[in-house]
Amino acid sequence: MQKATMKNSTGYTLPDQEEKASYLQKNFDEIAASYDRFNDLFTGGMHRLWKKRTIRKALDGIQTGTMPSRVQVLDLCSGSGDIALGFARNEPDRRVLALDFSAKMLGVLNAKRPSSMTNLNIVQGDAMNLPQKYHGIFDIVSIGYGIRNLSDPRAGLEQTFLALRPGGMLVILEVGDFSPGWIEPMARIYMEKIIPVLGRIAQGKKHEMYEYLPTSAKAFPGAIEFTDWISDAGFENVQFERYMFGASILYSGRKPLS
Repeated sequence: MQKATMKNSTGYTLPDQEEKASYLQKNFDEIAASYDRFNDLFTGGMHRLWKKRTIRKALDGIQTGTMPSRVQVLDLCSGSGDIALGFARNEPDRRVLALDFSAKMLGVLNAKRPSSMTNLNIVQGDAMNLPQKYHGIFDIVSIGYGIRNLSDPRAGLEQTFLALRPGGMLVILEVGDFSPGWIEPMARIYMEKIIPVLGRIAQGKKHEMYEYLPTSAKAFPGAIEFTDWISDAGFENVQFERYMFGASILYSGRKPLS
């Protein structure tokens, strides 16, 4: 397998592809309690609005005329679960499955879930190897800030395709490249210099995950290339829209009806 060699300006190097899953599982467990606080600091709270838009995009995009009476959602790389909770909240007939490999992240999600919310199921699992019982049953698959953390994002996209029923929607919210071009240098300074500081504030101490996050964002394909990846996985009507010049990008695609 290809080795990751991307470094940031401080010398931090991304984990090798072979060790990426175990590295991230351990480190996401360690920052789970402060992760929501970091996201609020990093985006000025805007991530909450972008996640709401992600949910709306998915629901609006399900193929007209094929909307089932009970929508089933799979939220992969669910983390602390804002998107899963958003899908499940006030919709008792909507069934939501939140899946992540970090037990501590799922613990944060479970603590945030209202006791009356019975339509959300939380499962520790591997987005790269979904059980066959998940194939072809979901109307929506969502991934919030998690696709770049998979050891093989292309294979992860193939797993989402298998999980969706025909006509189902894929939505992915992810950090991305910046546009217009003149903002790129300023954005990179913010990503590489400010994010580690914000992470230290959120965590109460220095943690290498706040070096990983901007470095992995820089290494991830730009919006045009990643939409090609989604199309290559079999999706149609693939689109993207940038938020805050690309601080986050919302991707969407639909599984063909046939």
